[in-house]
Amino acid sequence: VAVLSRLSSRCSLRSWLTFSLRHLFSLALQARDEQWQLLQGTSSMSSDDGKEDESLEIDFDKVCSSLRELGWLPSSPMVHKALRMAMYDVNEQTIRKLICSQYERYGLWEAVLEWKKNVLEKWLFQTVLGGVNLSKDNDGWQQKIDLLAATCFVQVRMEELFTIITEYPDSKPAVDELREALAYSTTPVYIMRLAASLK
Repeated sequence: VAVLSRLSSRCSLRSWLTFSLRHLFSLALQARDEQWQLLQGTSSMSSDDGKEDESLEIDFDKVCSSLRELGWLPSSPMVHKALRMAMYDVNEQTIRKLICSQYERYGLWEAVLEWKKNVLEKWLFQTVLGGVNLSKDNDGWQQKIDLLAATCFVQVRMEELFTIITEYPDSKPAVDELREALAYSTTPVYIMRLAASLK
């Protein structure tokens, strides 16, 4: 009974820690996104809010440095999971803001790729992983980020598929960009079948 109690408390501690790290990673990535939007002139926040984001990023740099010193970043499965979950959450939220209900114009997939390159990749490789060179990406983070961008884009478009079909041919840009996203990275076979059917 004592062993089961200790195992239960360890599991709940791991769950709590994973949740906390996921939340921390999400906040830090959202702060990086807001800074990028400020630079692009597309943010709704004031310059004072940007100063708070810079402070958060400095504190987050210290947290990541400590996690690397402990050997938890990037090798701890718990930290790895929290990081993946946070990137998914923020990536999906950002893609929804960028493309949701916009079917009649091109350039949305390119905007997603630009965000991935300028926000997500830089945040992950420079801040979280401490300047890891992409050529030495032994954990396959680049491939994971590519798949993440494509998966979230496809997911949003799949939810809107009925509208995209009923709006065709006006929605041709959405169809073309969905095809591009499907081909962008390794995706499950059922998605590839959908891409073939859209030709």
